This record gives sequence, C-alpha cells and structure tokens, in this order.
Amino acid sequence: MVVGNSRARQAFVADLEVGAANLVTGCAGITSGQKVLVVAEDPALGWFDEFAPRAVAETARRLGAEVAIMPVGDPANAPPLGLAGAVADADVVIYFARIGDQDRFVDDGSGALRVVSYARTARALASVFGRRDHRKMLELKRRVDHAFQGVDDIEISCPLGTRLRGPGPAEVSKVPDVAVRRFPMCVPSPVSAQGFSGEVVLAEYLTPTGSRVYYPPWLALPEPVIAEVENGRIVGFRGAPAIVERVEAHYA
Repeated sequence: MVVGNSRARQAFVADLEVGAANLVTGCAGITSGQKVLVVAEDPALGWFDEFAPRAVAETARRLGAEVAIMPVGDPANAPPLGLAGAVADADVVIYFARIGDQDRFVDDGSGALRVVSYARTARALASVFGRRDHRKMLELKRRVDHAFQGVDDIEISCPLGTRLRGPGPAEVSKVPDVAVRRFPMCVPSPVSAQGFSGEVVLAEYLTPTGSRVYYPPWLALPEPVIAEVENGRIVGFRGAPAIVERVEAHYA
C-alpha cells in the first residue's frame, strides 16, 4: 500500500478508518464483548491485500471485541482445516477471502453472522465505495428490487445479438437471496429466470461460478457461441462444433 505525502497519507488513513467502521458497525453491527473472526486470504494470491483485514480487525478491537485473524489460501471444494471450528466459536465472521463468497448461498449452521467484503484492498475500503453508508446501500438495493416487482416484460439484449425475454417477479421475495451479509452492498436480488426464453450470445470467455472449484476455471472462446434458453433453462448451444464441444464440457 503506497500513499504519497504526509497530508495525503493522513487523509487516506482517515478514509480507511471510516470504511472500516462502515463495515464493522454499519454492516456487521459488532459490539463490545463479541468474538470476531477475520478470515484473510494470502495476499500473494493477488486477490486481497493484508491491510484491509488488519484495519477492520483493529476497528473491531477498539470497540471492545475479541478479534482473531485466520489466514487461508486458495478456495477448494472443502473448507480449510480448522475453519469450521473457528467459525462455530465466533459471533461474527468477516471474510476477506474468496471462500466467503464461495459459500454465500449456504447456511453453515454455525449461528455466526457472516460478512463477505468485496472491498478487497485498503484502497477499496477507503474509497467512496467503501465509505458509502451501508444502510443507504441497503435502501438502494430494496428500491431496485421493488422496481422489478410486477413488471410484465423484461428484455435483455446486447450488441452481439442476445435477446432474452421474460416476466419480473410478482412480488419481492421475503427470503434473503444469500446467507451472508455483503459489503459494500451493490447487488440487487436476482430476478428468477423461470419464464425467460430466447438466446444469449457468449463471447470472449466463460468464467468460473465462484461456488465450486474446477480446472481450468475459465474457457477462452475464439468466436461467439449462442446459448438457447427455454423457460429459464439452457437447452443447447449453437456455434462452431469444436467450440461448442468445449463449452458443453466446461458447462458440465
């Protein structure tokens, strides 16, 4: 983490403290006496830095929380050794690690409140993105969710030829779309694809799901492939036979 002159450094530190407090109190609601586990992915892997989790841990300690930092490595299809026990012993778990996002749909039964930080670095945490009041971001999400409610016809298109159409939800679901708290909150609830039909043009790359680990995690597409969708399900792919074969294997 490199910051310029002393004045800029002081301003950055102040912004970082605001961002960390926004996560710790605004999102996680941490209070004195709670046990907090910060799960920190190895910075050498290139996804998260060491400074953001450290800043959040220090902010929680100043509130009187008991804080432990647990280093982890790459995501796998099984949790790292010792993580389940550490999570079960915590009141709040804050993930600066991809494994937190990997299990975002899973209720792990631990009873701990889980937060996944998509502010992956100290700079992101100190940015306007990280400092924006979490409660206002939740309100924005709520308004976007309600904007889709009762819409008869939604069309998704792109310059390459994607044409996908279907209805919006009859009502906003009262069931949370994920089992974790996301920080900063920037993703509205998904609109169910059930009832959507058409074609989606896939170009450049197919990327990983994030919830399962497989190799290779991505697939380069030398030319676009069309995914045919009927009532929310992919029923086939069209394109150059050799490329379609690789797409089907990756999809499987």
